[in-house]
Formats: sequence, C-alpha cells, structure tokens
Amino acid sequence: PSEPLYRLEDKQAYPVEGSKCGYENSSGKRTTLSKNYVAHFRINGMTVAVHSLHLKAFPKDPYSCAKREGQAKIAQASIQASIAKGHEVIVFGDFNDFSYEYLDVQGSVPKSDVLKILRDADSDGGADLVNTMESLEKHERYTNWWDRNSNDVVDGTIEYSQIDHVLLTPKLATYVASVEVFHGYDPALVSDHFPIVVNFDFGAGHGGEAAAAGQGASRGLEGASLAGGAGEADEADEGKVGPPMMGVIVGTVFVIVFVTTAVVWRRGAKKQSVTFRAIV
Repeated sequence: PSEPLYRLEDKQAYPVEGSKCGYENSSGKRTTLSKNYVAHFRINGMTVAVHSLHLKAFPKDPYSCAKREGQAKIAQASIQASIAKGHEVIVFGDFNDFSYEYLDVQGSVPKSDVLKILRDADSDGGADLVNTMESLEKHERYTNWWDRNSNDVVDGTIEYSQIDHVLLTPKLATYVASVEVFHGYDPALVSDHFPIVVNFDFGAGHGGEAAAAGQGASRGLEGASLAGGAGEADEADEGKVGPPMMGVIVGTVFVIVFVTTAVVWRRGAKKQSVTFRAIV
C-alpha cells in the first residue's frame, strides 16, 4: 500500500431513513462497521482506494437487515470521501446481501438497500459504482453455499446464492479484462464461499475515457445513469509498453488484493515488476 491501512471506526444509527427492512426501534441503536479496512495503492498513475467490508449476516432477518444498512451507510461516507479526493475505488467483500439488479442463480431478491447505498456514494439517486456481476451470466452468479439441511452435501443450486460482491468506479471498470467466480472445489470440504476474481488490463488501448463514456448509458440504479468520469493517463506512464495487470480475489476465509505491474521500457531490455499483497 502507498500509505498505512486503516479501519473505519464511525457509528451509525439504525434503522436508516427509508429502510424497508421491517425492523422498528425507537431506542436509538447505533452500529459500527466491525469488519473492514481501507488501503491505498498507486496503480498505472491512479490512486486506488480499496474498501474491504464484511457486513452483518442473515440477509432476510429484519434486525440484521436494518443493522447491515447502517453499516453500509458508514462505508458509503468513506467511499464518497475517496471519490471526492479523485481516487478510483474498489469496494469488495462479503456484503451478506443480494443484488437488486443482477439476480443470482436462485433469483434472490434483497430485503435491504445495502447494494444501492454502497453504489450511490453521494446519495443523489444515481450509481457511482459498477457491480462487476454485470459481466456474468445468471447461472454463474453464486459465491456462497448454505447447507440448509446440515447434511454436508451440496443439494443443487437451491443452496447457492450471491452475497459477495466487487464494486468499481466507472473509470476503473473500463480496464476490466475478465470476471469470474471460481467454483473449482467442493464447498463442503474447503469453504462455504467461492472467490470472485477480477482481472484488469492497463495496457495501451484498453479502458479510458471513451470506454467509460460508452458504458455509462447502460449502467445505473434502476435506470439512472452512472456518475463519475475518466481522466487522462498519468504522464509518468507515457513511453511504456506492455499490459500492466491487476487481479482482485474475494473470499470469506481469506481476502487477497493482488496487484502485479509489469513495465517494459522502450529502450533496452530492462523490466520492472511490482507485486502488492494485502491478506486478511
């Protein structure tokens, strides 16, 4: 990281205004965002703020739903602060909630507005962040296994859901080369979560202002257009060739931010590679 990691320590009253969770409370309860960190990386001339979250469990429980929305509000303020500084943003982790826009393999419908809160960083009703699940077909959208009958056996897709997510600012999203959920193991033997893998290509001709403009019309909160622009490449990167790559892997047992930058100079055979890892 380009600066020390830190945690968000703010508190938020819940239920939040406009909550549809069905939880009523007048005692002024407040929540913290107990499982989180924020890290910053310099990548391809950009400062990328990485917000890692693990929100309250039980997607359909009214109390948990309301508390999770309160936690999302804490994260939302930090995300907006990052955007206001001109940073690109990655928000990822176990949100313990479903997408209202990109339904998972079961067609799970969220009870809360967690994804809307996180994507609408400035609370203006428009989406400031892109959900990478848009790149996957519905049958591929599952990151969690819930053993409904506790038999230690996967009993079909009825036990799968998508509660882990990766959100990106629009400019950063234009550099996405591929998205997948790795399903290459038995969750009963390894982990009840599957990792999301997002690969970025920062090479010449990939991403940038034109791509962001072309994608903006197709994304938003229930039809609203995305906010956020795409800037010029940093002057320090001019004269370099080759595709710097960056991968993000999200899981509950482990969270890895893996960044690999391969730089090949036009003159000579000198190569530089930088690898950043943050493991929680």
